[in-house]
Amino acid sequence: MKAFKLLFVCIIAWNLSGCSKDESIHQKELDYIVFGSFYGECVGENCVAIFKIQGSSLFVDTRKQYPNGMSRYEGTFEILPKELYDLVADLTEEIPNELLEMEPGTIGCPDCADGGGKYIEINIDGEIKAWSIDNGLNRIPESLHEFMNILEDKIELLL
Repeated sequence: MKAFKLLFVCIIAWNLSGCSKDESIHQKELDYIVFGSFYGECVGENCVAIFKIQGSSLFVDTRKQYPNGMSRYEGTFEILPKELYDLVADLTEEIPNELLEMEPGTIGCPDCADGGGKYIEINIDGEIKAWSIDNGLNRIPESLHEFMNILEDKIELLL
């Protein structure tokens, strides 16, 4: 009887340990993530702020081009101090699987009402996906709300 209980506990533990069919970002090889914010009707230094995490380094885009939402962002990235990387290093852990399951492209209507948007580009195992996402939480899926708030906080730390 003890052997049966032990086997039962082992099976339950194995199932709860994350051995599900759904593979999360944490189980794959993340090559890089590009993230940032953009505002079209804007004057000033931070109208476009795009960053890149690759390995254990953080980079900032110096081109500050407004993402067009139709193609990947082509930035000119310069490395930032390690102290800034440390502020956002955990961002990759916050990416929801729901986002990864969505088709690349536009989510909501970024910057349509002069509210700006967020840009996310993820390279996982050589597969690149990119999204332009509306800042208006009422115009995007609820499953992305928490991540968008975290993303906003991380960007603010870098500005």
